[in-house]
Amino acid sequence: MAELEADPANAEHFQKADNWIAETFYGGDAESMRRLRERKGISQSVLAGMVGTSQPQIARIESGKSDPQLSTILKLTKALDVDANAVCAALGGIIVDKIWSAK
Repeated sequence: MAELEADPANAEHFQKADNWIAETFYGGDAESMRRLRERKGISQSVLAGMVGTSQPQIARIESGKSDPQLSTILKLTKALDVDANAVCAALGGIIVDKIWSAK
């Protein structure tokens, strides 16, 4: 899969597929880090490369198992082409869920 994603000839097809998945399956959901990434049409691996981290770290951020540092949030905003408010709102849902589950 990584080889296919790395081929520029396939980039547009992957982006369209990821956009379709985001809208079809998550269209009514609140914004999440996963949805922001899928709307951009990139995989966790590609996002990790853009941000300068690993794919497992992106997975941990998306699942709420890791709270990113401000520098990572800023890199995510640039990579996902959204403002910091969008990323913080997407992360905010994760943080709120953590607070409620801790009670």
